[in-house]
Amino acid sequence: IENATNGSVEILFDDEILEFIKYIPDQNFNGFDSAVIQVSDGIDFDRFTFIFKVISVDDVPTFHSNHNGQLLRIEDGEKFSEKITFSDGDGDLANFQISGIPSWVVVDSSKFTDGELSLSGVPEVVDEGLHDVSITITDQKNLSSTISFEIDLKNSLYSSSVTSSERLVHTG
Repeated sequence: IENATNGSVEILFDDEILEFIKYIPDQNFNGFDSAVIQVSDGIDFDRFTFIFKVISVDDVPTFHSNHNGQLLRIEDGEKFSEKITFSDGDGDLANFQISGIPSWVVVDSSKFTDGELSLSGVPEVVDEGLHDVSITITDQKNLSSTISFEIDLKNSLYSSSVTSSERLVHTG
């Protein structure tokens, strides 16, 4: 057998009878591939070439940031800065939507097509509160993924404690 270039081939014979040929393409491969098998009766042989056509399937965008379900704590007057990273296997990112973002957070989307959104800002005392943030990225085929997290802004005059499921954000 000459195996396929962009996948693997499984062949099953039962009592010298070909039962099936199974082709499994490599991840994200689409196009044509082929495999050659050789059969023999002990005297002569024949070669058979099987050609496989793999049709492209659109990939759902994927977040790489570990923000989902996180509680990000920050105190007023401190600089807040977070990068949200993501990708789409087909490279066809189309748009994003953000809900619940505090008014003091600036969203930099200049690297969106490269898979990055940057969130930054410096909150004031009047901005204190808990904000439920959701970010959805969508590709050109309208497939989407969403992450959600909380930003908890505390007044620096109050003391607070951080539990193990929370992340205290102090960035320069």
